[in-house]
Amino acid sequence: MQFIHIAKGSAGECLSMCAVMREMEFLCPHMDAIARLESQSHSIMRQLGGWAASQRNGPIEGSRYE
Repeated sequence: MQFIHIAKGSAGECLSMCAVMREMEFLCPHMDAIARLESQSHSIMRQLGGWAASQRNGPIEGSRYE
């Protein structure tokens, strides 16, 4: 669980960097690539969220760190 949450946080950091890059005028020619990166980051965050939910509600006994 800890790994999943760390990975989800890293994807969130990627989104933050994309927001910063959108404000930089010299990166205007690369806005399509930035948009793809944002889309992929959102997708990864959704997948990690689903994985975390399945682990929380899974059949494995024991402590889970959230």
